This record gives sequence, structure tokens and C-alpha cells, in this order.
Amino acid sequence: MQTTLASPTCISLLFLVVLVGVAITITDASIDIVLVTEDTYDFPRHIMRDAVDYVNRTFADIRVDNIVEIVVNQSTTEQEVCEQIISGKTNPTILMDATLNPENKPSSTVKIITRKMGIPTLSATYSKRNGLNGWQNLNKEEKNFLVHIPPPGDMITSVVKDIASIVNMSRAAVLFDETVLMNHRYSTIMENIPTRHVIQQLEDSESAIKTQISQIHYDAMISNFFVIGSLSTIMKTLKVAQNYSLHDSEYAWIFITMEKESEHPVIFHQDIKFVMISPELARTTNTRTVSKTIENTLEASFYYDLTEAALRVVSKQQEMLKWPLQLTYTDCNNKMLEEQKSERKNTKLLDSLQQMLFDGSYGKFVFAQNGKNYQEIQLSVENKTITDFGKHVHTKKIATWKYGLPGKLIFQSGKSVKSFSRIKAQTVYNVTVTIQPPFVMKQKFKNGTTKFYGYAIDLLKLIQKELHFEYNIKECVDCDFGRKSQDAGLNGNWSGLIGELENDRAHIAAGAIPVTRERLEAVDFTVPIYDMVGYQILMKLPKVPNSMFKFLSVLELNVWILIICCYVFSCLLLFVYHLISPFSYRNNKQKYGTDRERRDFSMDECMWFCMISLTPQGGGEAPRNISGKLVAATWWAFGFIAIVSFTANLAASLTVSRMESTISSLEDLVNQHKVKYAPEANSDAMIYFERMAYIEEIFYQKWKNMTIEPTKFGNKVKTKTKLSVFDYPLGNKYTKLLANIYKTTIPYSFEDGVKSVLNLDNSHPNGFAFIADAIQVKYATLKDCDLIAVGNEFSRKPVAFAVQKGSYLKDQLSTALLKLLNERSLERLNEIWWDKNPEKVRCSSSEAQVDGIDISNVGGVFIIIGTGVAIAIIIVTVQFCYYNNYKPRKDTKKKLGQ
Repeated sequence: MQTTLASPTCISLLFLVVLVGVAITITDASIDIVLVTEDTYDFPRHIMRDAVDYVNRTFADIRVDNIVEIVVNQSTTEQEVCEQIISGKTNPTILMDATLNPENKPSSTVKIITRKMGIPTLSATYSKRNGLNGWQNLNKEEKNFLVHIPPPGDMITSVVKDIASIVNMSRAAVLFDETVLMNHRYSTIMENIPTRHVIQQLEDSESAIKTQISQIHYDAMISNFFVIGSLSTIMKTLKVAQNYSLHDSEYAWIFITMEKESEHPVIFHQDIKFVMISPELARTTNTRTVSKTIENTLEASFYYDLTEAALRVVSKQQEMLKWPLQLTYTDCNNKMLEEQKSERKNTKLLDSLQQMLFDGSYGKFVFAQNGKNYQEIQLSVENKTITDFGKHVHTKKIATWKYGLPGKLIFQSGKSVKSFSRIKAQTVYNVTVTIQPPFVMKQKFKNGTTKFYGYAIDLLKLIQKELHFEYNIKECVDCDFGRKSQDAGLNGNWSGLIGELENDRAHIAAGAIPVTRERLEAVDFTVPIYDMVGYQILMKLPKVPNSMFKFLSVLELNVWILIICCYVFSCLLLFVYHLISPFSYRNNKQKYGTDRERRDFSMDECMWFCMISLTPQGGGEAPRNISGKLVAATWWAFGFIAIVSFTANLAASLTVSRMESTISSLEDLVNQHKVKYAPEANSDAMIYFERMAYIEEIFYQKWKNMTIEPTKFGNKVKTKTKLSVFDYPLGNKYTKLLANIYKTTIPYSFEDGVKSVLNLDNSHPNGFAFIADAIQVKYATLKDCDLIAVGNEFSRKPVAFAVQKGSYLKDQLSTALLKLLNERSLERLNEIWWDKNPEKVRCSSSEAQVDGIDISNVGGVFIIIGTGVAIAIIIVTVQFCYYNNYKPRKDTKKKLGQ
């Protein structure tokens, strides 16, 4: 019975002893914390110290016994860092690593020591793509007590990429001050978005900032500026923008700061618009006693909140006996022992942070794994307009940007992506053009304004829709496409559109600009915008006089008179012979009375016989008398020869009238001397002929030297034999052509050339052939039916838009052009400005002359038929009336009279 009673009593006493021991152990729990910063960025050490003091004062269950503060620099060795951390006074419970740059030696030194000694560490170093130096390839246990979370300064740059992507910026500049670490972000800040960008540290003085911004704007053609830094830096930049008028529609300013926005101390003398992105508090700080610096700075608050979270987590885990009360360490020269490795397995800092769900002042902390830990900071995106010399600041909040993986924009009610259209600057390009119908044409209005239109202008508008830019068109008056001056040799200056680009007066030269080797040395060209274009011959369309009785003009008038005379004379002879010949039907009716064909050749019958004999049907029964038969046979022979001659001459006349132009190619032009020809003075065509003639001259000299000194080209006897020819094997077409051009009055403009072709001044009675750009020739024939393009184009080249040498616009414009080409937009433009051009005239007779005989040339035949039919109708009408009215009355009177 005593044994039974003693057992529960002993158990109770034992349980009581255990509780007391646990209580004593928990009471003895304390935290030894190590704060590590680097000498170039010692700001976080003071913040973290304030946080430790705050926790000690505020939380009774958390006791921090020892605080070790270490500042490392480039010369600090691993041994020195280790000895300062693992001192004889304390064994660190947790280490707060606030070294800044992951690529610097101080940061990697701390990481190496914490990993080697197994020190639970919460690092706030800036992140690195391939992992932090010293913490690469951590094992499972190490990942749990070596935890990394990047500071806001590292995360805040992500908003640049998000906004540039949403707004679809093609180019942007990212400027930052000394408070922002950016060197590790150069390759990732605009990663995977098509935004060309420049990243530079902002200059110190206002004049230097102005120069820096101007160079970026004009040299790199960038108008969108992100400025990341302190409020003082932002105010300085704003002052520069408004002092130097860098704030119109061509500029967009997006300011990003980690400080809580305050009043604007700058005195503004111009209105200015910009976007301010600043931290947004997630919870109030009234429950804490913190300095004003911490309250107004995102980064200071981050270090403060992170230190508080670390202390509370460690204390909570110690209270739950899930964290060793006293971690053991070896000396700095040795690695961790097995018992220490086992001890670290229970040091689960990452798991504890995940469970705590700590909310900081500017957002909650999210812990998943190294590389994916972050503070969910929130930034307010606001449009600001400062007016009335800075007296009024109008603020409109667009959205809230929340950092995450990835970050996201949360738009205000009634706002959307379209609200960001005001953020992006209007990219404005200067476009230079020269009048080149139908690619570039100009229309002036009564109010003095000018409108440019045409194929190239419509194409520019289509590209504008693809690339989202604005442009100003400026005409290069009295300009051509451009050529290099010969006075300065290879370093000559360019004129025309190429000169406008080279002298930085334009960004784009729009038009069908021929691509040449010389021009490629000065500018860049896009992909072709049109078919290959060369030179072509422009001539006056031969005018064939039209006549409805043209078939009568085949024979001269005297010939027609003689034919008629022969006809009348033959009719008279037949009639006379029929009257006097004893063998005619008239004089032998008894003899021929029984014949089936009894033809009495009266005068009208003779005329009918001679006329019908000319037809394929023939004249019918011939006269009975021998003399009449001889006359008929002679008439038949005469008629056959006359008809054959008439038919042959008629066909030849109609054919030759359509082939009067004997020039159909450049070779035909060279091989004749009747028609004069020339290109426009100082044109590309003129330069082409001069160069071709020069090349022919070089080849001729080479050939002549070969025939005179054959020993220079091989064996003397054999080579001399092979070269002993007197005929020049190559042509001299261009030499002859150029010589004839110099003998001609050369037009000084395309309009003068057209006047010479049309012979408006009667200076070229035998005709003139104008050699010009094929586009100009085609458009001239489109507007004037008196002009015709002769032969095929020669020396064809691609035509394209031109941009400055090395300009990024080459790729952007080419990409847009290829897309438009695939969409068949260029084909539609071609149809609009050539086939359906409102200035196109319809030339009805030109096709008839080529394809067949026009009615205007043979209409007389139909008139003859109509005349004959009309006469027949008149005769039959008269006869009908006579025999039905007049003759019956006459016969009745005759009977009554009898």
C-alpha cells in the first residue's frame, strides 16, 4: 500500500523538478548578436543598433546580452573577421550581415567566414545572378541557417523594367546617384525587353547634369529619363530640367526614391510635369520610438524591421527549445566539428522566418529560399504637375507598384495601362525630304500651311503606327538625294538629303533614295521600300495623223484620177464596140437569141461590168465581139494590178505608221544621229555615264598596252601572236554616248528635260530623248499621254529610307518595313500611288496604235457603205412613188386622150 502511494508522489516531484529546470533554462536564454557592415556603407549599423535597443526596451521576453559591431573594408582578412566574430567574450547567436556590394571583398569575406564557422546569418547584401560569393552551392542544412534577403535599394530598380515594358519604351536612360548601387544591375535592369538603354551615374553639379542629359538626348536620341536617388538629387535634377527647358513633350521624367516624399524646396519658374515613384507605408510606426530618418527612409526602415524580425524569431525559437541556447564554435583555424554540424541542423532560421510572417513598415517580409526572399515593398506611382512658380502641386495617383517575383502594378480605380501613355516622352524625329512624285509631293494651302503627301509619306505613317513616334517633315529645298563634293577628295562634304543626315540636321531621309556604295559610307539604309529602280529613256510619243479616209491616201490624187479615167474610157470602148461591131449581141440578136445569156452592153451595163470585174465575183458574161473581149481582158489585168498595189500599200502604210519610232533601247540611241539625247546635268544618270565612259577608257588603255608590249603578259612570241588583232574586242558605247551628250544642250532640271522632249521651244525638230530616273519617267508618262518610256531600265539599284550612320533607327525601321511587307501594305501603296493615282490620265489611242487599226483610220469604208445604202434607199423610194402614183395617172390620161 505504501509502495502504491509513493509512486505518484515521486512522479509529481520529478515533473516539478523538470519544470523548474526548464524555467531556469528559458530564463537564462539570451541572444548575442553580431552586426557587420562595410566602411563605405556604415549607415545600416546604426539603424540595426537602434532596432536592438528598441527590442530590448519593448519586449520583456527578449534579452540581448551582447552586441558585437564589426566594420570591414577591402584590407580586412578572413582571419581578422573571424576573430572579431568568434571572440572569447561571446558566441554569436545570430549575425546580421549588411555588407552592400556582393562583388566586393568585404562581402565575400563575411560570407566565407559565416559558412565556415556555421554562424546563423541573415544577410541583406545586394543580390547577384549566380549567387553570393562565399555562399554558392549551399547544402540543405546551410540553406536553413544562412539566409539572404536583398535590401530595397536592390529591389526598387525592378520598377524601371516594369514601367518601361508597360509603356513600351524604345529607348530610356537610367541615372542614379551615389546612394544607389547599380554596377551589378547593368546587365539585368532591362533584361528581356526591347528597350535600348543607357545607365550612368548622375553628375554632381547642375551644369554637369545639364550637359550629361543633353548628350544623352541628342547623341543617343533618348527622351525617357529614370532618375533613382535621394530627394535632394531629384530636386536638383528637377531644377536643371526647368532651368534649361528640358521638360517639354520631348522629355519624360520618372523619379524613383527610397525616401518618403516631402515638400518641394525648389523655386520653380516654369510649369513642369513628371512622375514620382516613392515608398508607400504599409503600417504605422507610432507604436515604436524611432528616429525621423528611419521613419522617412525605406532602406533604413528595412534594416530596422529586419533586425527586429530576426531577434523575435530567434527568441521565439529559443523559447520553444527549437534553437540551441548556446551555439558552440571551433577556433578560426578549424572547420566545424561533427557535434557542431549536428547542432546546426536544429538551427532552422529560414523555417522560423517563414512561420513568423513579419510585417514591416513598408510591407511584409516573404521568405521562401535564397534568391526568392524579399520584402513586399509598395511604391506609389503618381503624376505630378507643378504650376504657379511651385505654389501648386497637382498630384494624381496612377497605381501602386508592389515588389514580387515578378512585381506587379495595381491600378487605381478608373485607371489602366492607358494612364501610362503620359509617362512616356514623345519621341520626335526630324525627317528630311525632297520633292519626288509620287513618293513625296507638296500641297500649299491659302492659309500658308503646307502638306506633304505621297507613297513615302504614307509609308512613314504606317511605320509611325508600328514604332509609336512623332515626326517633323522638313523639305530640303533645291536638294537632290546627295553627292559628295569632289573638292576635298575622299573627305568631301555631302549635299542633299545625305548631307542633312550627316550634319545631324535630320534623323530620317524619306523617299525612294537609290542605294550606292558611296552613300553607304556616309549613312545607313533600311531594307528596300520599292522595286529595283534604274534609268530609262523618255521620248515623245509619235503622233500618227488619223483620217477616216486614210485608205484613200495610199495612192496619190493623180493616180486616182488616172484610174477613174481608165475606168470611164474602158466603159466607153465597150459601149462603142458593142454598137458598131457586127459580132456583138446587139447586131446579131437572131443568131444569139436562143442562148441562155443574152447581155446587151448598154452604157450603164458597161459601167456595171467594169466595176464588178474588180471584185472576186467577177463581171459576169463578157462581150460577144472580139474587140470587146480584148478591152475587158485589158481592164481585168489593169484592175488586178491596181488592186494588188493598193492592198500592199495600204497594209504597209498602216504598219509603218505604228513603227515610226526606231529607238527601243540605249544601243539604238547610240547608233543613230538624228535624235539628240542627254540626262539631267549633275544627276545620278550623268555621273553613271561619266563613270562608265571612264571605265571603258581604262579598259581600252589596258588593251592597247597589251598589244604594244605583249612581253609583260607572258611568252613573247606566243603572246604577241595571240594579241595580234586590230579589232578592239570590247565596246565603246558609253564613250560615244557621252561624247554625243556633250554636244547637246543638257537640261538643268527634269522639267527642262520634259520640255525638250515635247519640243515646246522648237529646239529639237528631229526629237529629243531624255535619260532620267525611271520613277520620274514613269510618273511623267502617267500624267502626259504625249510621253512614252522607251526600252528597259538599266543600272537598277535598290531604293530605301536613309538614317544616320550607326543609328539604331536602321534596325527599327527595317523591322517595321518587313512586317508591312508581309502584310502586303507596300503592294497596296503601290496600287494607290500608281494604278489609282488621281493625276493619272487615260490615253485611249495609245493602245489602239499598238494593238490594231483604229476606227479613225478606216471609218471611211463604213461611210462609203452607208452612202451607198442611203442612195439606194432614195432611188427605190423615187421609183416606188413614180410607178405607183405618177405613171398610173399618166397612162390613164393617155388612154382618155385616145
